[in-house]
Amino acid sequence: MQKRSDLSDVQKGMIIGFQAKGGSISETANFVNCSRATVNDGIYQQDNARCHAARRVCAWFEEHQDEFTVLPWPANSPDLNPIENLWDHLDRVVRAMDPQPRNLAQLATALESAWLNIPVNTFRNLIDSLPARLAAVRSAKGGYSGF
Repeated sequence: MQKRSDLSDVQKGMIIGFQAKGGSISETANFVNCSRATVNDGIYQQDNARCHAARRVCAWFEEHQDEFTVLPWPANSPDLNPIENLWDHLDRVVRAMDPQPRNLAQLATALESAWLNIPVNTFRNLIDSLPARLAAVRSAKGGYSGF
């Protein structure tokens, strides 16, 4: 069955980005705890984006290292996760809005609107592109693959 997840689930993945703009560390804790409930032993994966490597984020993960495992991630890893394409799409749609969202409530509404307007087939196409992404990374020997 093809089903889009609720935006509220997606918004949780954006919490660390909100932190980079002054959000609270407890928002990250809530996100991580929700993730643990979903994946049992709590293996947490994040790339090396600056907001993920911020000192206070790293410190929080260090303090809570006994609660879950943070998956090691190479410094210059190829970006294979199709969700990044969706984040980029949402970013472009929201930045093009006039007027711009002025607070988190308006931002949440704008994101929900943009999310609900993405055709389900777009999600399927991104998932189906994974074999081509992997082949391109192999061909580029781990370097820039064009994705």
